[in-house]
Amino acid sequence: MSRLIYLGGSLIIMLASFYPLLSLIDSLGNVHELSTLAIGLIIVWLVVALIFGLLLFYFTWNDIIEEEEEKYI
Repeated sequence: MSRLIYLGGSLIIMLASFYPLLSLIDSLGNVHELSTLAIGLIIVWLVVALIFGLLLFYFTWNDIIEEEEEKYI
């Protein structure tokens, strides 16, 4: 059960990492309101959160697969 929570958490992390990107896309009409630093920080946050979420998802999924394989051995 805890692995399902980890999978759900990793999906939430990945989805939450897209919120700043959507906010950035939404405000591109008002480019003068955003600084280059803010754009850079949003992109860095997006990359870090996405990588963390993907790694968490991958390792949790791997554990579930290995556990299922051990049941049939």
